Amino acid sequence: MLRGKRILQQLLDKGPNAGQDYKYHDYVIKPQWLERGIQYYDLALRIYMGAVLKRHRPTVPHSSRGEGNWIDLSGLLMPESEMQLVTDDLLTGKLDSISALIYRFKAINNDYNELRWTWSYRLILDYYGINTLDDDALDRVHADYIDARRQWIDLIREDAMKEFALGDVEREVLDEFIHQLDREVDFEDRRLYM
Repeated sequence: MLRGKRILQQLLDKGPNAGQDYKYHDYVIKPQWLERGIQYYDLALRIYMGAVLKRHRPTVPHSSRGEGNWIDLSGLLMPESEMQLVTDDLLTGKLDSISALIYRFKAINNDYNELRWTWSYRLILDYYGINTLDDDALDRVHADYIDARRQWIDLIREDAMKEFALGDVEREVLDEFIHQLDREVDFEDRRLYM
């Protein structure tokens, strides 16, 4: 999401190539879709940051382990730096068996929550341009999370209404879906005022 938002923002800052459309590799992007893409990425990032704070006590990470780019190694999400350590240890013979390699991957997997928190903590600081997660910052992240989540639910609601207008969805299915969306908003409202 960060890379996607960054690419779209760079395109927007650079300006359109020919006419009013933007070009990225073989893709032609209309200006309104470029801006909407940035908005959607931003909504998703704010939802992610708020959701992470709901799962973690906001403490300063113990190390920088977890910062930087992450990769997906056949379903094991990990920092590139961890994969580089594995690669180095394989090349030097420190990891000299399949069982040792499996053990290392299991250890990385067991550390996933801590690694994710370190990455997320840095993301939040960088996104908000702050040096620490004090109470004011936590309140701001939470308020942005609630706002972004409501906007996202409104977008989902609009799409559902469009599908219904096209005749692709039965009225009772739409009503139940809208009811579920309303429950999501009500749930956040109750948590906000508890």
